[in-house]
Amino acid sequence: MRHILDVFDCIFDGLESNSINLIHRKRNELAENYTRDGVAYFDNIIQRLTFLETDNLNKIVMVTDDLGLGIVSANYTLGGILIQAHSHHSSFCKCGICNFSTCN
Repeated sequence: MRHILDVFDCIFDGLESNSINLIHRKRNELAENYTRDGVAYFDNIIQRLTFLETDNLNKIVMVTDDLGLGIVSANYTLGGILIQAHSHHSSFCKCGICNFSTCN
């Protein structure tokens, strides 16, 4: 879960400069190790999401990541990177939950 929140946090950190560098996202180890910090981190991300305006979802941002074969940058809409963060990382979380439980 912390990983998902880190990606959203990285997106918000890059909004002012229109440049989101997923390679340099922060890893909030306090949120990973302490429930109180994890809940506060989660609440902060939700609060930041509620402040987004619908008109800004079409804003173009440069997204940079290392795809395994090198660093790649591409233009995304803000809505596009938020959708990718939500869908990709939510499925990652679901796989982890499935592996943790009896979903074999």
